[in-house]
Amino acid sequence: MTAPSNLTQAVDTATFSGTVSGSTGTTVTFGLTLGSANPILKSVSTAQSCVNTNCTTTFSVSFGWTAGSIALGNQTATLVVTDSQSRTVSVDRTLSIVAGTPVASLSNATLSFAAQSQGTASAAQSVTLTNTGNSILNIASITASGDFTRTTDCGASLAATASCTISVTFTPAGVGNRTGAISVASDAAGSPTTLNLSGSGVAVPTVTLSIVPNWNLVGNSVNATLDVAGTFGDAGKVSTVWKWIAASSKWAFYTPTIPDGGAAYAATKGYDVLTTINAGEGFWVNAKATLTASLPSGAALTAISFQDQVNPTQNRLLSAWNLIATGDNVTPSVFNHGLSLTPPAPGVVPLNVTSLWAWDSSIGNWYFYAPSLEANGGLLNYITSKNYLDFATRALDPTMGFWVNKP
Repeated sequence: MTAPSNLTQAVDTATFSGTVSGSTGTTVTFGLTLGSANPILKSVSTAQSCVNTNCTTTFSVSFGWTAGSIALGNQTATLVVTDSQSRTVSVDRTLSIVAGTPVASLSNATLSFAAQSQGTASAAQSVTLTNTGNSILNIASITASGDFTRTTDCGASLAATASCTISVTFTPAGVGNRTGAISVASDAAGSPTTLNLSGSGVAVPTVTLSIVPNWNLVGNSVNATLDVAGTFGDAGKVSTVWKWIAASSKWAFYTPTIPDGGAAYAATKGYDVLTTINAGEGFWVNAKATLTASLPSGAALTAISFQDQVNPTQNRLLSAWNLIATGDNVTPSVFNHGLSLTPPAPGVVPLNVTSLWAWDSSIGNWYFYAPSLEANGGLLNYITSKNYLDFATRALDPTMGFWVNKP
């Protein structure tokens, strides 16, 4: 056996190379002893067998061990080569064990996000954190600043050459240019390692409710809460406001004409006291005069917000009558399709709702839609026979509240 060369290696790996002669028709295995360390075979690059008499087999073999299990400095390593005929050759070599150095490297120096509506979350973008050094990287923290949040599968440490992922989401709190950073604090030189972040926030269009005298069925179609008393507290223009609570099958009530907002009256009738209209809820306003009211700033809700798997469950439709609002300007048919967890096959009308109703306060009549009638082609005839209004191509606009009967 030709003696392997002396090598200077990091604290957690060592590689030997050499030749074995005269192992005709045999294979060879390798072992290593190194002080109190417990070396583990990591890789072998060798023919490992000879088929000719007095042949020579060349090898390169690497071992690893746990960092810190052996003292730094010169150490004697004994490499043992054994063939399948139980013949053993060993050789002692000196290794110079030096401390490894962790290096924290990010796959990007910057991340830029496209323009995003204020208060809404972007799709996540990801970067890779890699330990390009030769010793374990200990991670103290990974933090995000500004209008950015992060999730990560990185743990408290990262082995040499190993990687993990950091995902970043942008939710602008204001309009215009927004900046932030991801900061990785570790025991690597130059810590913290930073990733500069940028994006632009754009204003969410204001949704304005146009209320006319008499009964109006309207809705809060944005992902924000509407304060009832602050919005409809003018007793000269508003008589009452009503919201249906599907979970308890009861009404919530408010009136600006009584100092307590109608709380005492509501208690005598078994109503709840109405203080807020939550995201995605429809409600009735009985008005004395024409008025306008703006919805709070927030992202428009879509049919997905009402699917069965929604978490949190606030907007999940119950198998009952639900009074709701959506902000994506779709027809009832498209809304019904959007409730499907799995998109239906082309031409198939899913039966996610039994019926859908919207009130036209200007003419005092109901718009009607039923997917079962759409599916069998009888929707228009039924609407005509009942003197209802046909949605046709009319959308469920962001100001509209509507009833959904879910099976």
